[in-house]
Amino acid sequence: MLTLQKMIAPNQLDPNAITPVLGGEQPAIRLNSDVLVHVSSGVNNAAEASSALSSEWAAITWSDQLRQDLGASPLDAGDVQVMLKGLQPSEQQLNGIASWYGPYFHGRLTANGETFNQNTLTAAHKSLPFDTVLQVRNLNNNRSVVVRINDRGPYIGKRSLDLSQAAAQCLGSEKVGVIPYEAVILEQSPEALPTSETLN
Repeated sequence: MLTLQKMIAPNQLDPNAITPVLGGEQPAIRLNSDVLVHVSSGVNNAAEASSALSSEWAAITWSDQLRQDLGASPLDAGDVQVMLKGLQPSEQQLNGIASWYGPYFHGRLTANGETFNQNTLTAAHKSLPFDTVLQVRNLNNNRSVVVRINDRGPYIGKRSLDLSQAAAQCLGSEKVGVIPYEAVILEQSPEALPTSETLN
């Protein structure tokens, strides 16, 4: 405990250097190259996949809380999703103007046959393949979110991406309506833990 207290003394560290460690045998919280603590779910093999996921989520939330307690900014929502889902950026990037859609379309069918849910993290694009996963960044405030393409559009002006209401809320764009964005297509990291969860 004394060693841990020395490692996290506010005058001896940069709280931005506190990060979760995911994808290995046991999730952990790291300060630079030093492991502060290992995270264990304590769940037996009966729920091994969900146990691994909950341990990784705990590593993310605990490290984020520690960062904030020591004065650092909270982890970005999009970056957290990328870590938790075991994703990595590809070389395919896009940018443009994004809008959002919600209540009027809620419950209707999307272009890929799903029922549109304004409370899930999805988006519409004119040509990207369905189920493409994007990390979208709002250039006005640098906040990001990870969305899955499940619909077509938008077809108004120069807009190239239509976000669900939930995604717009994550980006802080729900009130302004239209934002400039940059996005990168994400792909599964080779060392990512297998999980049956889908990105919503």
